[in-house]
Amino acid sequence: MSRIFWRSAVRTGLFLVAVLICCLPGVAQQTLGSLNGTVVDPSGAAVAGATVIATNVAINVTAATTTMPGGHPQREEIARAAFSA
Repeated sequence: MSRIFWRSAVRTGLFLVAVLICCLPGVAQQTLGSLNGTVVDPSGAAVAGATVIATNVAINVTAATTTMPGGHPQREEIARAAFSA
């Protein structure tokens, strides 16, 4: 094959590799978060079955969940923002 063809193929390959490398950081970005913590009573014991309501302070949207047996609320895939519980 001709020398011009190989140069063109190498340039195209390098360009594609550069594009792929530049796109990788965008794939790793997370836009969703989760609610973590433990609900306890005044004596420090975990509270199962408690309702936890988290409110996004910027747009006043709520996300509710119920605590598991260990007092841990389990709510995933909520928008990443500042919340008050």
